[in-house]
Amino acid sequence: MNETGLWRYVNRGMHGFWHATRIESSAGNGVPDISFGVSSPEGGLGLNGFIELKFIKDWPKREDTPLVLPLRPEQKLWIETRGSIAGNVWVLCRVENDFFLFNDKQALEASRGRIQRWWFGQNFLYCCRQLDFRALVKILREGY
Repeated sequence: MNETGLWRYVNRGMHGFWHATRIESSAGNGVPDISFGVSSPEGGLGLNGFIELKFIKDWPKREDTPLVLPLRPEQKLWIETRGSIAGNVWVLCRVENDFFLFNDKQALEASRGRIQRWWFGQNFLYCCRQLDFRALVKILREGY
């Protein structure tokens, strides 16, 4: 799997829960991969946001070796700036069979390199092998 495969997997699983657009890189440096809108379960106002997708093939061989979330400098700046003023900026990362959903601050921290134990303890959502789409929808609807 790569980021394109991750996008297809997430978009299929979220069908009926959201309206999402994959943003092409020509939209501007640092802009996340997905712009989304989710409706409120009560029929009120929904919520909009952004998701950056990342795929990392393997965990480091040793658990105490830091894993760096690969964000380019312009992505870090965009995530930090938008996260600080409007929130609802996420990074969904798959590492081997593990899925992690990070908010802006957690993603920036992970981009500095953190050990495996940190990754499992510092996230809004963790899933092994399959993404829990109902849990993902709930988190995206609530924002942070």
